[in-house]
Amino acid sequence: MLGVLNFPHVTDELSNQLIKNLVFLQRLYIQACVSRNQISEMSKPYKKASFIGRKFMGDKTESTGTKLRTVVQFFTVSVKLFEAENDGKSDNELLRSCLGPILELVYRTYTDE
Repeated sequence: MLGVLNFPHVTDELSNQLIKNLVFLQRLYIQACVSRNQISEMSKPYKKASFIGRKFMGDKTESTGTKLRTVVQFFTVSVKLFEAENDGKSDNELLRSCLGPILELVYRTYTDE
């Protein structure tokens, strides 16, 4: 699903639909990982999304563009989803397992040389 971000003409409409699809799949993935007690597996899609986002940035020192904005928006929605899946607790095991890849892109986005 994240491969769609490599499409050369990502529009705001396509971006919004992609995030809706990713959130739906992420809910199913959360349920599967929790039921199998494999929380550590949760970070895989976030590692891929972080890699794609850092690739979009390249040599840039600021975050511009629809593709990068889509990745960051996916991260934002996911954090809210983790909170909702844990009865409103903002500090939870799901978030902790995915925080590393999320912060890699955030750090790269908000720092310069």
